Amino acid sequence: MDQPRLIIALWQISVGIVVQILAISCWFATAAAVPSLTIEFDLDATGRTLLVVAVQAGFALGAVAVGLSRITDRLDPQLLIPVGSLATALVTLLPLLASESLALLVASRVLVGVTLSCVYPAGMRATVSWSTPRWRGLAVAGVVAALTLGTAAPHLLEATPVEDWRGVLVACSASATVAALLGLTLRTGSHAARRSSAGDVPTERSERASALTTSPLGSRQQQRITLAYIGHMWEVYGLWVWLPALLLTLPGWIGQQIGLWAFSIVGLAGAVGCVIGGVVASRYGKRVAARWSVGISATCALATPALVALPVAFALVILAVWSASAIADSPLYSAMVGDAAPPQQVGSAIATQMGLGYFLSIGAIALVAALASVVGWQYAFVVLAIGPIASFVALRKPARSQS
Repeated sequence: MDQPRLIIALWQISVGIVVQILAISCWFATAAAVPSLTIEFDLDATGRTLLVVAVQAGFALGAVAVGLSRITDRLDPQLLIPVGSLATALVTLLPLLASESLALLVASRVLVGVTLSCVYPAGMRATVSWSTPRWRGLAVAGVVAALTLGTAAPHLLEATPVEDWRGVLVACSASATVAALLGLTLRTGSHAARRSSAGDVPTERSERASALTTSPLGSRQQQRITLAYIGHMWEVYGLWVWLPALLLTLPGWIGQQIGLWAFSIVGLAGAVGCVIGGVVASRYGKRVAARWSVGISATCALATPALVALPVAFALVILAVWSASAIADSPLYSAMVGDAAPPQQVGSAIATQMGLGYFLSIGAIALVAALASVVGWQYAFVVLAIGPIASFVALRKPARSQS
């Protein structure tokens, strides 16, 4: 790639990363205002879980719909991402219309997930289109790092004057609006397939092939990648959602620091993990890097019962390593799908894969909360190890390398 094209590619990927951070801040907007919401809506543990699961369910439904309709491959990112970001900003504000309505708040959370399904997979597809296969893992790692930072960002609002849930929603909505404006500058790179013109008439055979490969389960290679991704999703959102509760079990913990540490462990450590995973993948291959990642994260998950017996500083280091390794493999699955799927169906394959993974994450979030009420938080997190262990098995070396 010549220097001018390289500069354009780096600029496009960088803008795409910023857009993701700003838009996805709406994802966990209510997580930053749990105390305020709990008081005003008299929420119990089930109600708090419902607010989180609502976004997951909305995104899962939206991502599957986006994948099956192939919207991300039919529409350019400079259209889809701004529209999705602006829609996210608007639906985030819906609860302000009737601030006493819990039903409207939950519905808004579902719609936030749906609208973000037009932003995140499209951003992945755009990034893939600007990167060569060798550097694709590192490029996509930047987008997932953005997701991680955007997800964790609302935790920083806990100790600010906008910690009331209304102020948090307004701040996150404004962030998504800026993302919509920046998204207008995004373009599709040279590594995307040319879309068919109106005069191209697909044959019956090509239509059947398209229908088969649109799904991430369309080939054995993609099936392995999807299974590994689903295992990853089982773990990562269970950790992200309930990390503050786990932090409160550590000895000598100061509750006022929860927001800062949650952001540091989920956001900063997670972003670093994404970059490290991308660098390792560019050197040793994406499959190898992903397998190391899930191996480390599974070990950390199994070690959570011991955290309460350790000095708090040591326990925080383990949690940071867990967060970094739990998300480090995430961009590699999208990159591997980008390598395995036909170029004209990359966006659809990524979106469908995400939808399946986010559906499963709902079960993990609910299961951890249910177990915690019986055995305590430090033991409930052990169940998350099931995901990375399954991923480790799915990522075993195939007959023909997919690294």
